[in-house]
Amino acid sequence: MADVNPVSPWWMRPSAPGPLKATLGAHAALLLPVALGAALDWPWWLAFVLLIPGLALHTRLGLLGAQARGLRSPSETPRALKLVMGAWGAAVGAIAANVLDERYIGLAVVVAVVSADLAARLWWRHHDGVRLAGSQGA
Repeated sequence: MADVNPVSPWWMRPSAPGPLKATLGAHAALLLPVALGAALDWPWWLAFVLLIPGLALHTRLGLLGAQARGLRSPSETPRALKLVMGAWGAAVGAIAANVLDERYIGLAVVVAVVSADLAARLWWRHHDGVRLAGSQGA
């Protein structure tokens, strides 16, 4: 796949975990509206609308993480990682939709995003460590 140009839509850009402190801030921006929505019994759609800024920040940080790792296209993200993240999101979504009260679905989505980010961060930490160890042995 060719390099992604700067005006590519967000779903056509590479992604990897971004800087930790900024990512924790993005997680807080995701958690705040859904926690308030659940506590104050807001309509589910309002909590989801208020998630948009946090998701946009999280997406931007993913692009920064990819740039820091030298990834230029989405195809450079490992396929197994994409499959695990997709399966995890689908499983949490299906369980949340069938088990949880409407006002808690946003919390389930945020838990899925944060836990998937943690898993991706651990995977990339291992991947980066293997790559660095391989380059030092040469």
